[in-house]
Amino acid sequence: LFMFSPDAILLDVNGEIALANEAAQRLLCRRPDEELAGRSLDEFLAPESRVAFAEGIQEARQGVIVPSIELTIETPERSPLIVEARMAPFQLGGLRAVHVILRDVTAARALERERRRLAIAIEQAAEAIVITDPNAHILYVNPAFERITGYSRDEALGQTPRILKSGRHTQEFYRDLWATISAGHV
Repeated sequence: LFMFSPDAILLDVNGEIALANEAAQRLLCRRPDEELAGRSLDEFLAPESRVAFAEGIQEARQGVIVPSIELTIETPERSPLIVEARMAPFQLGGLRAVHVILRDVTAARALERERRRLAIAIEQAAEAIVITDPNAHILYVNPAFERITGYSRDEALGQTPRILKSGRHTQEFYRDLWATISAGHV
């Protein structure tokens, strides 16, 4: 389990890496033959992550399980990597060690930033945007919807687009409109 875990796992004894799995080797090293044993994880970290790491290691050495710290790993050939670090006290023979698990969350953080940008764009769009569930109940409206229709977000949520019927269009118009939307067309 240790050696083949997809997460980087290492044991820190007195500030040095005593044992590391293959995922730690891939995450931290530039070359497959580079040695991790005897080195400090601190040397791989961006300067802004070193204090948080030192505090986490200290807590773990005192017997506290550290559930999650976000750290940045600097690598010469790649962009910085963002990892979630979990630490726990561990006995290695007679030595007190710290068990460290590192999970690369770089792609997940980039996706979160992209989603935030998209949400901001939708919120600031001049066009009314309505998101419904498959049964046509409104789950979301943007501020432009409120300006254009006069309905507040609270009034629209849970309703169906029927609240927008003006009485100026035929039933066939609305049926065609819903068929177009249901088919995934604009």
